[in-house]
Amino acid sequence: MAMKRLPEDPLQPPAMSRMRHGSSTPPSKVLHFRNLPPGISEQEIGTTISPYGPVEKIVLTPSNQALVKCAKQDTATAVIQAAQYLFLRGQPITVQYSTHQDLGPNATGGGAETGYQGAVLLLKVTNQAYPVDLNTVKLILSKYGTVLRIATFVKSGVYQALCEMSSRQEAANALQNLHMQYIYEGCCQVSVEFSAIPRVVIKMDSPTHRDFTRPPNAPVGPMGGGAHPMHGRGPMGPPGFMPGGGGPAHHPGMGPPGMRPPMGPGPRGPGPHGPGPYGTGPHGMPRGPPWDGPPPPHGRVQMGSDGPVGHILHVRNLNPGVVTPDHLFRIFGVIANVIRVKIMFNKKDVAIVQLEDAARTEMAIKGLNGLILKGKPMKLQVSNFTAVAMPRDDSVTDNGVQLTKDYSSSKQHRFRFNQPSNLHGMNLPSSVLHLSSLPENMPLEEIVELFKKDNRKVVKSKRFENDNKMALVEMANIEDAVDALVELHFSELQPGRHMKVSFSRSKIV
Repeated sequence: MAMKRLPEDPLQPPAMSRMRHGSSTPPSKVLHFRNLPPGISEQEIGTTISPYGPVEKIVLTPSNQALVKCAKQDTATAVIQAAQYLFLRGQPITVQYSTHQDLGPNATGGGAETGYQGAVLLLKVTNQAYPVDLNTVKLILSKYGTVLRIATFVKSGVYQALCEMSSRQEAANALQNLHMQYIYEGCCQVSVEFSAIPRVVIKMDSPTHRDFTRPPNAPVGPMGGGAHPMHGRGPMGPPGFMPGGGGPAHHPGMGPPGMRPPMGPGPRGPGPHGPGPYGTGPHGMPRGPPWDGPPPPHGRVQMGSDGPVGHILHVRNLNPGVVTPDHLFRIFGVIANVIRVKIMFNKKDVAIVQLEDAARTEMAIKGLNGLILKGKPMKLQVSNFTAVAMPRDDSVTDNGVQLTKDYSSSKQHRFRFNQPSNLHGMNLPSSVLHLSSLPENMPLEEIVELFKKDNRKVVKSKRFENDNKMALVEMANIEDAVDALVELHFSELQPGRHMKVSFSRSKIV
C-alpha cells in the first residue's frame, strides 16, 4: 500500500531531495530563503530583493528562514538567477523556488507564529577564560535597554542565557551591537540570536535566574549574599568589577571561591578609564583583568576597547596574485573614502579595507557584495578589526607589490573628509562609465582604446557636447566596467592631467 504524502508545512523547509542543486521544483512566485542571519528583518530582505522587482509578502520563521512572495514570476526568476551573489549582513544565503505557488492566510508576516515578535535573546559565551555570571549578562545588555528577566544555564559545556528585554526594538539593538563581540579583551566572545520563546518565566530568583520587574526574593551571587569581602564582587558586576569604585579593592592573588587567580593579580581601586578596577569601555562593558594567554589579533574589537566599530570590511574570494591594494582602493572608493588596505600575506585571497565612514560600510556590502573583480565575485562582511596596521617597513611585498598601503593622503578620494554620510556623488557599479578631466585636445577614439585593452569590450561612447572634458563609455557588461575603473581611474593621459573614471546612471542614446 502506497504511503500518502502529508501536506507540506509552508513554514518548514522542503524535503532534502528537492534542496539539492538541480531541483525539479517548478517555478513559483514564492521563494524559500534559508541560512538567514539571526534577527534579520523583513525590511532587510525586501531591500535586497527590490532591485529585481516588487515583493508582495515576506514571512519570517523562527529557524532563520523566510518565504517571499514576488509580485511577478519574472522577479522570482531573476532572484533565483542571482542567488549565488545574494548576501545579507555579509553572510551568503540560500534561495530556491518554494513548493507553494501562493502564501495562504495562515502564512502571514507579523503574527506571533513568525517567532520574532518577542524580545527574548539567547546569548552564548565561548572562549570563556574568565567567569561570566547573571550580573555580567545584565550589565552588558543594560546599555541597550531595560532588562526584564534573565535565566542562565550551561548546555554542552557552553554558558548560555535567555534574556528578555522590554521591547523588540531594544532586543534587536542589543543583538546588532553585541553579536560576536568580546566581554574581555581576547576572550569570552558572545554570540546573540533571537529566541523563539515568547517570554522568560522565572518562578523564583536565584544566582542563575532573576526577574528584575519584582523585588528580589533571593540574593544574586555565588555566595548567596552581597559582595564578598575578599573578592570585590559588587551588586552589578563580575569578579573584580565595582561600579563607582565602591567596595573593597580586588585583593591581589585572590579570586572566586575554589578558583585560582584569573591570569594574575588584579589592580586596586578604580581604573583609568572609568568606574571599576579595570575601567569600562564605550559599550559599558567591564574591562577584564590582564590576559597572560596568547595576545588577541592587533586591532580586534573588544567590548571594552575604545576603537571605532564597523568601518573595517573583511573581503574574501579575491583573485590571489592578481588583485592589488590599488584595485581595492579604487572599487571601494566609489562608496566611501578608503584609508588603508591590507592583503593578507599568507592568504592572498583575503583582505581588510578600512573606510573613513562606518555608516557606509553597510552601503558597501549591499552595493559591492558579489561584484566580480578580476574574474571572481567578492564576498564582504564587517570585520572585527578596528584599524589596519601598517608594517614596520615596506618589505612585505608580493612580487614587488606592496600588500599594505595607506591612502589617507591620496588625491584620488571622491568624497570630502569628515562630512556626514550621504548618497550624494555615489553611483553603484553599472556598465556605463563617466569620464572627466579629459584633455580637450585628445580624440575620444584614442581614449576609448585604453578601455579596450585586456580583452575588455566597448559598446559605444559619446563625448559631452557642452563640455569636451567629459564623456560616457558603455562597456559590454558590469565586469568589464569594473575592470576598466580599477585599472584606469586617475590615469595620467597628459602631464598633470589625470582622467577620473566613475560609474554612471546615464545611458548613451
